[in-house]
Amino acid sequence: MRPLLYLFSLLLLGAVSPARAAPDLLIGSGSLTGVYYPAGGALCRLLARAPAKLPCQVVATGGSADNLAALSRGYLSLALVQSDVQLTTSPPPALYRLFNVHQEALTLVTRQDSGIGSLADLAGKRLDIGNPGSGDNSTMRLLLQAMAWPDETVAALSHLPGSERAQALCEGQIDAYAYVVGHPSSAISEAASLCPIRLIPVEGEAVDRLLQTHPYYQRTRIPADLYPGVDEAIKTIGMPAGLIAGPQIDEALAYRITQQVFNRLPQLRRLHPALSQLDRQQMIGEAGGLPLHPGARRFFVEQGWLPPLPAPAQHALRSP
Repeated sequence: MRPLLYLFSLLLLGAVSPARAAPDLLIGSGSLTGVYYPAGGALCRLLARAPAKLPCQVVATGGSADNLAALSRGYLSLALVQSDVQLTTSPPPALYRLFNVHQEALTLVTRQDSGIGSLADLAGKRLDIGNPGSGDNSTMRLLLQAMAWPDETVAALSHLPGSERAQALCEGQIDAYAYVVGHPSSAISEAASLCPIRLIPVEGEAVDRLLQTHPYYQRTRIPADLYPGVDEAIKTIGMPAGLIAGPQIDEALAYRITQQVFNRLPQLRRLHPALSQLDRQQMIGEAGGLPLHPGARRFFVEQGWLPPLPAPAQHALRSP
């Protein structure tokens, strides 16, 4: 599947048009089996409630890099994007971050009988790293570079859609796959329901080098007992996902969106398990390469959560 195929198909059907604004906000997410899609749906449900009453639709996409491209073309209003992709992609200056959402973790999944227990054991194996428009792909490529392996070290690199990886793993078509995802994840649960799985720790000297050269990654853990057979916490690296606004989101609308989310944060936490640990400080903190939206900043400053910018640095988006 080409990166923006799903969105282009919507265009052909008349569901989305950059020339004629749709009445609803469109939130770009990720694959149907990841956390982005239900997280986007949770945000939509929250935004549609009073007093904001901002109806929206969640759109399945190829992932973070695709979402940035779709935002810049006007196919999406908002999108979830990994913080590392925000930093390593060169989007146009009209894109802004509203706030961070859930924490994501690089998750390496294999079968219990694969003989793979560490990163080094991936040598000679068939590894799926997701489609080229996804954060899975970009993160794993950086990790493989940090490991300094020649191209032939991994027997095969594939790029399956998220919805096909669990079955491919359990049918023996691949030996492991990488997913950058919040937990618990239905994609990992699906694999565990099809065959006994193991999660591979992401640690060691190569990971240390990666963290030194790419400080937007953080050490994190996947909690124990979320999936059958995974009864210990797994060390890995991660990063937050951010809600990114396209050019059509002016200051007033960004303020309304941010206000609705933060005034109803307890309700948002209850809408999906991956959102249950949302923390206001983490959501506001710096975590990506895109600047904070002036509308979001205005709300945070009014609440006393951020200091106002010095007068020369203040800037705002104007409503069309």
